[in-house]
Amino acid sequence: MLWGHASLPGLPAAYLLIDTFFVISGYLVSRSLMQAVADQDVNSTGKLASPLRIFFANRIRRIIIPLAATILLSLTAGWFVFLPDDLFALAQSAEATLLLQAHLYALTLGHYFDVVGGNTPLLHAWSLSLEEWFYIMTPLLVLPALIWSRLGWLVILGAVALLSLYTAQVMSSDPDTLGASYSLLRTRLWQFVVGAIVAILIQSPPHLHRLVNDSILLLAILTIIASVLFLTDKAASPGYVTLPTVFGILVILVLQPQTSALIALTGSVWIGFLGKRIYSLYLMHYPVMIFFDYLEYDLGSLTNHIKFVLALTVSLTFYYAVEAPAQGWRRVTFARVVGLSLVLIAGCFVMIMQIRATGGAPTRLPPEALAAWTARFDTNPARAYCVQPQLTRFGYSCALGPTDGPFYALFGDSHSEVFSTQLARVLAEDGIGLRHYWYAECPVIGSGLAALRVFSDTCTRLSHEGHRAALSDPALAGVIYAARWPWYLNDANPNQMRSYWRDAKGIARNQTSMEAFRSGFISTLTASVHDFKRRGVPVFIMTPVPSLPVDPVKSQVLSLWHGATPAFEQIRYGHDLEDYLLERHIFDELFAPLAQEDLASLIDVRDGLCENAICAVYGALGSLYYDDNHLNETGARRVVSSLLE
Repeated sequence: MLWGHASLPGLPAAYLLIDTFFVISGYLVSRSLMQAVADQDVNSTGKLASPLRIFFANRIRRIIIPLAATILLSLTAGWFVFLPDDLFALAQSAEATLLLQAHLYALTLGHYFDVVGGNTPLLHAWSLSLEEWFYIMTPLLVLPALIWSRLGWLVILGAVALLSLYTAQVMSSDPDTLGASYSLLRTRLWQFVVGAIVAILIQSPPHLHRLVNDSILLLAILTIIASVLFLTDKAASPGYVTLPTVFGILVILVLQPQTSALIALTGSVWIGFLGKRIYSLYLMHYPVMIFFDYLEYDLGSLTNHIKFVLALTVSLTFYYAVEAPAQGWRRVTFARVVGLSLVLIAGCFVMIMQIRATGGAPTRLPPEALAAWTARFDTNPARAYCVQPQLTRFGYSCALGPTDGPFYALFGDSHSEVFSTQLARVLAEDGIGLRHYWYAECPVIGSGLAALRVFSDTCTRLSHEGHRAALSDPALAGVIYAARWPWYLNDANPNQMRSYWRDAKGIARNQTSMEAFRSGFISTLTASVHDFKRRGVPVFIMTPVPSLPVDPVKSQVLSLWHGATPAFEQIRYGHDLEDYLLERHIFDELFAPLAQEDLASLIDVRDGLCENAICAVYGALGSLYYDDNHLNETGARRVVSSLLE
C-alpha cells in the first residue's frame, strides 16, 4: 500500500490489499472474541459481559491512542502547510474520522481514485472507520454461533455475505455511482463476514500432506500477487474481481507453511518486523506523503522513491514513539489509556473548532499570499443557481440574462459553466439571453449521445432533452458548445485513466478503440450542428482551455508563503504554447471539417490567452485559473472580452 500510494511503478492494483485487510480483520477479530469467550468459560448469555468487556477494552487499547495522535499531528502539520480551504477540509475530515464517519466523508469527495493523492491527509481513514464499525458488529456476527446454532448461523452469515457481494458488484459496475461502492459499509461487509465465517468454521488448520498444503498456500500467494500486478484501479472493486484476492488471503490465514522453503519465505525477518508495525505504517504513511506532495517538492526522478522512504521512516518513528510504549499500552491501566485518549481527542476537537470557526484560519497567511488565495473563489457567481434543474429534468440547466426574447443555447461540461456568466454578459448587451445545459464530465453534444453507450444515463438524458428543447424553441438565435474536448478525445494518460466513462484499458466504455469512439463522437456532434443549421441558427465551438501541470493558485500562494517552489517556477511566466497545441491536436483534426464546411465557427481560446510562445497563467490581479484546467471569472472575462466584445 505504501508503494502504491507513493506512485511508484509496478503495483497497479495495490489497493486490493485493502480487501485482504478487511478479510484478515474479520478473521482475527472474530477469533479474538471467541478466545475471550472460551477463556471465561461462558455457557449462557448471562455471562457474556466479562468477555465482551475484555474484547472491547483490547480494541480500545490497540486503536484509539495512535489514531487520535495521527489526527492531531495531521491537523498541526496542516496548520503550518495547508491553504485555508484545504485546512478547512482537513478539519472536516478529522471530525468525521473521530465520529467514525470517515467512510461517509470520503463519499462526498467523489470517486476514491480521483481523490487519492490529493489534498486529503486523512482520506485513508475511511477504511479505519469501517473497521471500527465492524468491531462494534463483531459480537452480533460471532456470538449467535456460540450460543445458538453454529451451522444455522453460518448459513445466515453466508446469505449476508452474498447479498453484500452482489450489492458491491452492482454498484461498482455502475458509472452513475461514481465509485460510491468503494467505501460503503454494505459493500464491504461481505469481506469482513467471510473472515468471520472462516474463523467460526475452521478452528484449527486442516491436516494435509505438507506438499499439498504448501502447493495450495503458494498458489494463494501467487494469486494475490497476480491480482496486484495485472488489475488496475478501473476494476469493479469491491465486486467479483476481488474474489481471487479474498480467497487467496483466506487460504493464507488457514494454512500454515510446512516445507522449509515456504517457511523461510513467509518467515522473513523483514516481513515479521513490518507486520508487527503495520498499524503505525498504515496510519502515518499517507499523511506524510500528502504533505510531501503538497509542498511540491521536485527531486527529479527519485522524488517518489524519497517520498516512500520518508513515509516509511516517519511511520516507524511514530510506532516507537506512540504505539509501542508499554507493549502497545497493554500494561497501562485501562482508565489511564482512556484518559490519555480523551486528552488527545479533546486536543483534536479544539483545533477542529478553531479551524472551522475561522473558515480555515486564513490569517495564518501573509497578506500577499492571502490575496493570491482569493483567486480560488473567483468562480461563476451563478454556479449555485445553475445546479438546480429548471429547464430539464436531468442534469443542470439555467437561464441567464433576458428571458423574454431571443436566446443562445450553451451546451457543455464544467468548462461551459466557466464561461456562462461572461457569455451571458456580452449577449445581454444586445438583448439576448443565454440558456445553459451542462453536467460535469459530460459532453452535451446531441440527442444521439446515448447511442455511443459510453456516458451515464444522467448525461445522455440531459444532452437529448437540452437539444430537443433548444431546437423546438423559435426564439433560439444561436448555439455555443464548450467543453474540455481533449478529456474525451485524447488517448488516456495516467490523469485520465480513472475517468468513469473509460474502461480499464483507458478506452471509452463499450467501444473497440478510441478511433471508433472519436468517429461516433464527431458524428453525433455533426448531426446536431446540421439540425441547427437547417434552422438557420449559427453554431460556435469554443476550443479547449490549456491544462496546466499544477494548480496555479496553490503554487502561487505557497511560493508567497513558504518561498518559491519548482512547480511555481514552471508556470510563473506562463504555459508553453507548444504543449497546449500538442494537447489539442486531435481536437483540431476532428473539428477542422466543421469549420471548413462552414457548419460551425471556432472561438479560439488561444487568441485570448496566448501570445507568441506563451499562454498566460497569471494576470495583474493574480491567477487566471481556479484549478489546473478551469479558468476563473477573471480568466473567462479576459477570453470573452478579447474575442467577442
